[in-house]
Amino acid sequence: MGVFMTKHIKITTLVGAGLLGATMLATPALATQGYFPHAFGIQSKGVAGSDVAFAQSAMTIAMNPAGLSDVKDQLNVGISLFSPNRKYSSSHTVTPSQTSKKTLFAIPNFGYSRKLTDKATFGFAVYAAGGMNTTYQNDIFSPGAGKTGVDLMQVGLSPALSYKLTDMVSVGVAPIFSISRFKATGLQAFTGFSSSPSQVTNRGYDWAYGFGGRVGFQVKPSDMFSFGAYYQSRIYMTKFKKYAGLFAEQGDFDIPASAGVGVAFKPRPGLTLTGAYKRVWYSKVKSIGTPGSNLGAPCPAGLGSDCGAGFGWKDVNIASVGVTYDVNDRTTVRAGYSYNNNPISSSEVTFNILAPAVVKHHITGGLSYKLSDNMTLDLAGMFAPTGKVSGLHQFVGPGSFVTNKMWQAEASGGLTWNF
Repeated sequence: MGVFMTKHIKITTLVGAGLLGATMLATPALATQGYFPHAFGIQSKGVAGSDVAFAQSAMTIAMNPAGLSDVKDQLNVGISLFSPNRKYSSSHTVTPSQTSKKTLFAIPNFGYSRKLTDKATFGFAVYAAGGMNTTYQNDIFSPGAGKTGVDLMQVGLSPALSYKLTDMVSVGVAPIFSISRFKATGLQAFTGFSSSPSQVTNRGYDWAYGFGGRVGFQVKPSDMFSFGAYYQSRIYMTKFKKYAGLFAEQGDFDIPASAGVGVAFKPRPGLTLTGAYKRVWYSKVKSIGTPGSNLGAPCPAGLGSDCGAGFGWKDVNIASVGVTYDVNDRTTVRAGYSYNNNPISSSEVTFNILAPAVVKHHITGGLSYKLSDNMTLDLAGMFAPTGKVSGLHQFVGPGSFVTNKMWQAEASGGLTWNF
């Protein structure tokens, strides 16, 4: 048993390390519900992330770690092809209408779970925790600036432990180690508003590292009902020193706290209905939530200072529902829908040309098919119809408007190996 487990841990470490490297290279554009993904893991993607109380794979670590108690010994490996289509239109020549380039991104994920005892389960996950990307070929904010855009990537590495307190109640804890990468180009127009003009733009990639945690619980009062909840703490990151003149608090860009509750209902064998509510506190992170109007007089210390302007994002509330149906012993189908409010108000559209996270609806579907007793093929798809927000141009006189638009599509595939 010890040799068998040691072998699996070695395999898991190697696969996890490979997935971590791939994730760090391939995940700059996740701006869906704010800049968080709509779900973690392919099975969860199929039900639009509504499975807070219904763990379907080891990737539950990235949402509700208490769900590990219901997961078999398994390895999940998957990849999503994500296509965000971002554009803006402007009535002023300072910001001519453009469509962002780079519209296809590969996003891997990895999950592992292993029963330690009848009550305790260990797991580990590597996943894209968040990100946003825009790549505009021409000047946006000032003539001669050249290519303009931002590239943010956040990866989570999370071991986890769940424990069954009773037959009905499970709890889970998952420390989170996070790695972020960021680059900004073409923002020369903002150097005059910064406390550190040389640390605003065109500095190449910079890296930040941080730590936080996630806790969860799950209650099953009967075979028909289950309830779950989780809380993820704010992840405190080291600062992007190369961009100390751009982000508030001298380059600080923490990952905001989030929480969620969910319910699962099984009206008959093989059919599960799920629902969840989640909230992300973007406004509590100054570099994300501070209004863009702080650029100038309201904050004389300028960009990069403690009161420096941010993206002006509001907190995001997310409601999702899903259905999972076992067609037969080999095939399971899924469908889901989620809605979230727009984090960007009409007064914040100009700076958010760089981060047009304006989609509100996600329509999803999925399929799992057992290739053998131990191997399952997992598939999922997502479509987010066009969202938009319009408002006055912040840096030009009255009468000039900006409209940000985005729509998204995603196709995911992977394998689950039960052992």
